[in-house]
Amino acid sequence: TVEKKKHKSSTESPSFVLVCGQNICGQLGLSTNIIERRKPQYLKIVNNFNIDENIQSIYAGGMHSCALTITGHVYTWGCNDDGALGRITDDIDDEYMPGLFVLPEEIKSICAGDTFTVALAKSGRAYISGCFRSSEGILGLFEYKQIVQKPIMIQLNQTIKQIACGADFCLLLTENGSILCLKAKNEFQPNSNEFSFPVFFSYIREQSIDVKST
Repeated sequence: TVEKKKHKSSTESPSFVLVCGQNICGQLGLSTNIIERRKPQYLKIVNNFNIDENIQSIYAGGMHSCALTITGHVYTWGCNDDGALGRITDDIDDEYMPGLFVLPEEIKSICAGDTFTVALAKSGRAYISGCFRSSEGILGLFEYKQIVQKPIMIQLNQTIKQIACGADFCLLLTENGSILCLKAKNEFQPNSNEFSFPVFFSYIREQSIDVKST
């Protein structure tokens, strides 16, 4: 469980993260010798100057977590076996502690699935790291069995307004009201032995319904 806390008396007061639950894969962001926390505990997230970051939103994936700061930076921690943290980790201590999900522009929202993380920039571009999995194992991201350890941009000729993630898929709401889904192809073909890279498809046709971002 990951929770954001904000002081009630001021909208400009620092926001921080409280965590509780299991930490067996580092998803709480606490040290490797802490297996679980039954009560919420403060999670220290600092920048390169060792200054506490002010957190505006958080998201929990399958075995990893991520936080977005008010300055548009993203921090990740937890299991990095499949590249979900979006950064190279040297050892397990690296994975257990919050680290920067390095991106070339300011981010406005984040989401995560079981083994991947997605970040949406203010420009309308989205970035992703990690991979998709199924019961058969690693499917890949944009290539078969591909694990993306550093964020790459999702190539789409439309401006993205919102993102949302399930365990093994990502939804993208575009500025023209279309909803696109990024998901492993073979998940839609349960009787097929073919494994292929994820594909985009439109859930909703523009002509029939217009979905507006709130």
